[in-house]
Amino acid sequence: MCSSLTFFAIILLLLLYKPKALELKVVGKDKELSPYLTHDLSPAFYNGVQKQAPFVLSITHEGINDIIRRMGWPIVSEDAKIYMPEVEFTEKRIIISAPVVVKKVELIVTIGLRPSIDETGLLNIEVSTFKIGAINIAVFAKAIAEKMFNDQMAGSNVDGDELGAKITSALLDGKGFDPVFEVKGKKVRAEKIETAAGQVNIKFVPLEN
Repeated sequence: MCSSLTFFAIILLLLLYKPKALELKVVGKDKELSPYLTHDLSPAFYNGVQKQAPFVLSITHEGINDIIRRMGWPIVSEDAKIYMPEVEFTEKRIIISAPVVVKKVELIVTIGLRPSIDETGLLNIEVSTFKIGAINIAVFAKAIAEKMFNDQMAGSNVDGDELGAKITSALLDGKGFDPVFEVKGKKVRAEKIETAAGQVNIKFVPLEN
């Protein structure tokens, strides 16, 4: 009995473990888009596509966090509240951490992602970590998320070829997709993705129309 209680206590402590001192930030949706999105990221991508020459788009985690901050938090569902997350780019992966409150219990959810382009040119997004506190529940969480997504897709008219659906499928099913993007009739393909400290670098190459 004593050993069972000790095991339960350890599991509880691991679940409640907070790897970061994240605040439960309530932020209203900003009427203005992030300057990083409108003045840096979008123009850099647009100009690169229009030149129809290989180019590298560098995305900083400071910029991504500025975009996220303006989205309005928390996100409320029937059972949980997801508060404003923070994104960190490291040399090996992308880390997303967010406070989540479930039935008045505060947890820290941490997701680690490894994007890559495989030998066939498909973009893959590996979920390397999915933690609640200090416990990695990647397999369990993936099964739940996949069921929720499939249920939602079954009752909607969302085209499976849309970018959001492709990314979700890559995350849940491990299915790579052709990373081709089009702007005003001109197409580019993501050829290489590199994660580095503080930024992600994506190399794009033009495609013939």
